[in-house]
Amino acid sequence: MTALLALAGCSPGAGEPSADTAPDPAGLTEAMFGHVHAVLTDPDSGQIQLATHLGLFVVDPQEGIGRVGPALDLMALAEGGAGRLLASGHPGLQSDLPDPAGLIESHDGGRTWVPVSRGGRSDFHALAPYDGGLYGWDGALMHTTDEQQWSPRADPSDGGVLTASPDGTTVLVSDGEGLRRSTDGALSWSGAQQGPPLQVIDWSDAGSDVAGVTPGGVLWSSADGGQTWTAGDQLDAAPQAIEVRGTGTGRLVTVVTAEGIWQATGAQPLAPVTIEP
Repeated sequence: MTALLALAGCSPGAGEPSADTAPDPAGLTEAMFGHVHAVLTDPDSGQIQLATHLGLFVVDPQEGIGRVGPALDLMALAEGGAGRLLASGHPGLQSDLPDPAGLIESHDGGRTWVPVSRGGRSDFHALAPYDGGLYGWDGALMHTTDEQQWSPRADPSDGGVLTASPDGTTVLVSDGEGLRRSTDGALSWSGAQQGPPLQVIDWSDAGSDVAGVTPGGVLWSSADGGQTWTAGDQLDAAPQAIEVRGTGTGRLVTVVTAEGIWQATGAQPLAPVTIEP
């Protein structure tokens, strides 16, 4: 027997456990997640990583779900290559990370985190890595090629929703009302909002495949780097996070909503992820 994984749709409030008082992951309830800010998947193992207000959680459809590492308020999560994770947010009470954390990294799957840069200065709500650099949004659009020295980029939106092509030259941002596109590394932007009003967006790690979800839960896809878009599945809840990953079958799309986790491989429709109870 399997059960749909349910997730809460807001940050912890009155009566909900905080990041430093959350019980053992074996007793998780939906209120313990708060909002999910980012999702990463491993197509080989089927595991799904969730960046939440209470830390990093790993969903395994066969083995269940549990928190990995310390209680941190993770506002962003991204892959940094060679088994490395990048993140940002705020430390828990038991952490010695600066607040805000700036850019932090983990080399052990999120079990431990160490500062990289911008500690005490930046709370990145979005991280968009590419081959040779990284974009981040901490209230302003920032860029780095060495993860140490950051420079501002032209920022056409205050929404903090962004993604970048694998080579970093094309950047897409959205504020929930429309999409803006840059083809020169976020130095300049097209004059008009283009494309659907996406609340979450991600560019595949391979090719020109991009996908996003509107506040109303409609999945949109682009096969040409955000120039043209096609509407797809309708979800029953607003999105919280999305990942698009290249696979041998074309792509794997993972969407997190307040109701659960949904995935689609290739041209298949989105379906709920189930885990053993």
